[in-house]
Amino acid sequence: MTTEKLASDPLTSEQSETQPESSSSMAGPSSQPVYQVTRKQLPACCPPRDQAQWNLHPRVYFDFKKAGSANCPYCGNRFELIDD
Repeated sequence: MTTEKLASDPLTSEQSETQPESSSSMAGPSSQPVYQVTRKQLPACCPPRDQAQWNLHPRVYFDFKKAGSANCPYCGNRFELIDD
């Protein structure tokens, strides 16, 4: 039964590997949390270190040199660099 469901899935295995699922495309921008990060807290990563272990996606580190903010490509969390 699951094989049937997988065979009818519109995404091919190649597409699903290159395009991680993101809930941010379905939800409005205000539904995702905004984390404010100071320079003392760098390097910033998602998922945040205080999140429950069972609910983690692969860890992503952000570079704030080009822009003062970044979005997680997996879950859509927004991180903003603020002054100390």
